[in-house]
Amino acid sequence: MQGIRIHNMRHSHVSLLIKISFSALAIAERMSHEAVGITYRYAHLFPTKQDEMAAALDRAGANRMPCENSVSKHFSIEGCKDEFVARWKVLEETVNLVLKPTSGTPLDELFIRYMYYRHAKKGFRDATIKSLRDFCSNNSYEIQREDATLDDLGSLLNFLETG
Repeated sequence: MQGIRIHNMRHSHVSLLIKISFSALAIAERMSHEAVGITYRYAHLFPTKQDEMAAALDRAGANRMPCENSVSKHFSIEGCKDEFVARWKVLEETVNLVLKPTSGTPLDELFIRYMYYRHAKKGFRDATIKSLRDFCSNNSYEIQREDATLDDLGSLLNFLETG
């Protein structure tokens, strides 16, 4: 075979070892790299810790949004849990078609956009995540317990869908 060298096979070997989840240290030892830094030239092939953490949280069932839990609890206390479940399901199905965030779930993205709207409506100009987190926690997450929140999320989603 012309153009393929033994060294190319070493690259393929390292790539396969990474794919089947061996550590950089173990691969460096196997390949007789002088330092593990040489193995890290393949860093783009290693799964990121963020991916691993997200997958582990999904497996643990921790992928429900905190707002979903809070809003659900509010509607349960009000005696309207069945209504909440039906409306939340429609919201979830629609948002999955409309929003395609680069991280998190489409519902996370919708709720964050809604919270930014509420944040701005109160006159806050700081658009950082920390500012938004402080805004929510300083109000004891009261927005999540307002009857209008579910309607507002639906209205925002409708706006995003048609806009």
